[in-house]
Amino acid sequence: MRPGHGGFITVKNTLLHCYCVCGKIEDAHHLFDEFPQRNDLISWNTLMGDYLHVSQPRVIVDLFKEMCIGGFEASVTTVLYLLSAIGELGSYLGGESVHGYCIKMGFSYNLHVVTALIYVYAKNGEIDLARWIFDGVAVKDVVLWNCLVGKYAKCGMVEEAVALLLGGGLVGELSPGEGESDVVVDPATSSLNLNKSAEESTPPKLSQP
Repeated sequence: MRPGHGGFITVKNTLLHCYCVCGKIEDAHHLFDEFPQRNDLISWNTLMGDYLHVSQPRVIVDLFKEMCIGGFEASVTTVLYLLSAIGELGSYLGGESVHGYCIKMGFSYNLHVVTALIYVYAKNGEIDLARWIFDGVAVKDVVLWNCLVGKYAKCGMVEEAVALLLGGGLVGELSPGEGESDVVVDPATSSLNLNKSAEESTPPKLSQP
């Protein structure tokens, strides 16, 4: 593949994803490194998503650091992949750092990012922080409710889970076990769809403190 060809980056990004689908993540990374000056944000996101698919969260965190050093600004898709990795690694401090980054970049108003943050905090035992973020969102969807209700249940906080259900008037609307699902671990199935649904989502309205 010659870098002078038109549409080089598009072809490269397609090949990156194809390599991963075929289980050739090392080949994908080699292609990524072969022409570093030809990588764009989609290239970074594609490789991160591929590593998430093969459950290598540490590599995703390292890629994010490299991306920032390279002068790229993350997108919502990037942050969701990063939070997925941090959730798998069980890093509370990592989640807190990304939370600050999301506020700085204006991503903390995105409903998918909010749900991901709640997931990471709750999974790392910071259920009060997760609830604080949840309470700050004025307009919530069922996925967000499922996430916190499921984490309450998983922590053995049954009374809090029931109170949250009753308080939201969502009894009968939440799918059994859906709150237990890892809504961030597989962002492609939750709302990501690579720079489409997560990037184009309508930001939720936050209540004033």
